Amino acid sequence: MSRTVKKISKTEQDILAKRLAPIYRKIGAITFFIGLITLFVGLWIDRTYKTQPFFTIGLVVISAPFVIWFNTKLVKRQINQILEQNKNTTN
Repeated sequence: MSRTVKKISKTEQDILAKRLAPIYRKIGAITFFIGLITLFVGLWIDRTYKTQPFFTIGLVVISAPFVIWFNTKLVKRQINQILEQNKNTTN
């Protein structure tokens, strides 16, 4: 199945970039904090059960696909909302 990609003008690209800037900051913060939490939880479990570094590495590896999936969903939703707002304001 092929998907057609809608071309947008330079002005629309600029508007989209400006509106996505806060989303990119949010993604950075989410990624950082999830990574930090999984690191500390993994270190705590490893210290408790004296299994270093198995749980730390495991939790960080498991959290990576989750973060990627979550961030992808967030960006897609925000882009669709911005494009809908643009469509409504141009009509």
